[in-house]
This record gives sequence, C-alpha cells and structure tokens, in this order.
Amino acid sequence: VLRINPKNTDALFYLVQAYESKGLYGAAIKKYEEIIRLDPEDAETYYHLGLAYLTQGERKKAKEIYPKLKVFDPGFAEKLKRLTSFNE
Repeated sequence: VLRINPKNTDALFYLVQAYESKGLYGAAIKKYEEIIRLDPEDAETYYHLGLAYLTQGERKKAKEIYPKLKVFDPGFAEKLKRLTSFNE
C-alpha cells in the first residue's frame, strides 16, 4: 500500500505498530511524527507517539504532546497525563 500511496496514514500507522513490536521505537517515533505532519488532528497517533516517547525515557517530549491531545481527545490526554505523572 505504501508503495502505491506513501501518504496513506492508516498503512503508516500499521507499519509503526510493526516497528514497535520489534522494539524499533526510534523508527516508530519518526513514522508517528510523519503521520502527524500528514494528519495534524489524529489524536490516536499523538497518544501513541506519547507512549513511544515514554518507552524511550523522553518524558518531557511526552508532556509536550498533552496540550494538543487535550484539544483533539480529552480521554487520550488524561491517559497520557496519568502515565507521565504530571500536572498542567
């Protein structure tokens, strides 16, 4: 699918999940960021990007996602907030 349409965000998301299942979080983060550039209101991708940052020990970057995520999906925002243990 990505050979035909490299901007297919659904296919990119599945690719990212495959990267994560292999422990390739750096590659996953880059692809999550690419998906967000293509679809800047994709709450699920923001949430999973935050989780990937946390897995890599990048708590500050995960916290930076929260304000955007809160606008797009307050439920995902609260989950991320609980996982990062921070206050607004």
